[in-house]
Amino acid sequence: VLTSICLVVALLLAVTNHFTKDKIAENNAQSAYEACYDVMPDAKGFEEVELSSFTGLPTSLTNAYKETSGLGYTYKLVVTGKNPGLTIMVGIDSKGIITNTKVVASQETPSYFGGAIAEEYANKFAGKDSTLAGIELISGATLSSKAYKSAVSDAFNANAIIAGMEVVKSKEMLIAEVLKDTLS
Repeated sequence: VLTSICLVVALLLAVTNHFTKDKIAENNAQSAYEACYDVMPDAKGFEEVELSSFTGLPTSLTNAYKETSGLGYTYKLVVTGKNPGLTIMVGIDSKGIITNTKVVASQETPSYFGGAIAEEYANKFAGKDSTLAGIELISGATLSSKAYKSAVSDAFNANAIIAGMEVVKSKEMLIAEVLKDTLS
């Protein structure tokens, strides 16, 4: 009897999955495009960039979208702050300036890096170039804000590969690279 019940439930789940998988994929794509418009509000439209045709992309990059009228690109990245799954969307215009950033999904502790705190931190990136000059980490949410800043840097690295734009490095970035190479 128990085996029969399990088979019927499995069959019902398979049928439900068959009829809903396209709708679920469509909803996921729609929410991704909505996030693109959130970080690049003047956009006319977006087309997804096929990442498999590029090499050397940051591992945190999951999706890239090209704005159809040439305004720039948006990048979806997933990093680990205090917890895994911090998903960030970054818009970079055709001049290499951040149009906006946004937390799309997060498992971070809300009292440390959530809601208004994450939104306020995200707004600090608008108008910045790849040096991210003036962006400080948040005391009490160091891991989350460090991961966020790292994701934005990864977006610039992806932009250099996908859009062919040069990454301008700050003194701090150059020192970190030298130290990393020296300590390796």
